[in-house]
Amino acid sequence: MPNNADSTLLASLRQSIEALALEVALRDLSSPERIQPLVPMLAQIRRQAESAGMTAVAETASISPDSEPALRDALSRMQQLLAEPEPPAPPTSLNQDPELVGDFIMESREHLSAIEAQLLALEQDPRNTEAINTIFRGFHTIKGLAGFLEFLPIQRFAHPGDDRWDGRWDG
Repeated sequence: MPNNADSTLLASLRQSIEALALEVALRDLSSPERIQPLVPMLAQIRRQAESAGMTAVAETASISPDSEPALRDALSRMQQLLAEPEPPAPPTSLNQDPELVGDFIMESREHLSAIEAQLLALEQDPRNTEAINTIFRGFHTIKGLAGFLEFLPIQRFAHPGDDRWDGRWDG
C-alpha cells in the first residue's frame, strides 16, 4: 500500500496530467509552434513521474511532440498508466455455482425421502427416537445448506420443521 508521500506525489502527477489534458482540449494545436508552449508542462510531468518512480510515465512525458496526434497519444498513454485500478468484482453468490446447487438439490432430495420414510415409521411407533432424530437432522441440514447458499425461501420453509422436531430429541 502506498505511503502518504507516494500518494501525494501520485496525486500531484495526476493533477499535472489533467492540467495538460485541459490545455490540449482547449488550444489550437495545429502546428508545432502552437504545441511548443506545452513542452514545459511535459517536462514537469516527467520530473514528477521520476520522483514518483513512474518510469513509463516519465518516458512517455519525455517525447518531443511535433503534432497534435502525437501529443494526444502521449497524453492518453500517461492517463492510462496512472488510471486507478478497478475495484475487485464483488464476490459471486455461492448459489450461482451449478455444481453446488446440483449437490444441494441431490442432498435435499435424499433428506426429504428419509424424512418421508421416518414420518411413516412414526405413524407406527410414535416413540421411535431414531425416526425423530433422522427427521430433525434432515430439516436441520436442508435449512443450513439453504442458508449457506442464500436460498432464503427454502431456509424459511425448512426452519419450522427444524424447530418442531428439535424439542423431541428425548422422545
